[in-house]
Amino acid sequence: MGVPGLTAFVEECGSFFAELRVRDTKLVIDGSSLYYHLFFTSAADFRRGGDYGPFHHILMVFKHTQGW
Repeated sequence: MGVPGLTAFVEECGSFFAELRVRDTKLVIDGSSLYYHLFFTSAADFRRGGDYGPFHHILMVFKHTQGW
């Protein structure tokens, strides 16, 4: 479902982006926005059934850079 307007708001206010390492805490991630961002920045061709190779690659890169 996502938070309406969240992506545009965060992109406009670039000062939100900072590396932060957290431990022993809970973190809430807007999964819909994350999926949207990763899919459309992967350069995957989603027409005619989709080209999911680039999308899979960007998911694996994200997964490994996050230490999952």
